[in-house]
Amino acid sequence: MYWTEFEKLYLDYTVNNSKEKTLKICRDYSAIIDKNIYVLKGDNRELVKCLDINEEGNLLVQRSDGSIKEIISGEVSIRGEKGYV
Repeated sequence: MYWTEFEKLYLDYTVNNSKEKTLKICRDYSAIIDKNIYVLKGDNRELVKCLDINEEGNLLVQRSDGSIKEIISGEVSIRGEKGYV
């Protein structure tokens, strides 16, 4: 039987409870890891550096004070310093 790549990833998650391969793809093709980005929440805009995607799929960002924060949201608008990424 022929499985699409998505089906293989889905089965790996549902059968083995593994997100490792999916997260690797997200990290490898991310347009924002190691970039300065704006995180927008309501009327607030914060310039942060995107460090990584953690094992739960949340963005890890570094704030201007050096602290590390997880971005967990159902809807996030992320922009680079010069506009949409």
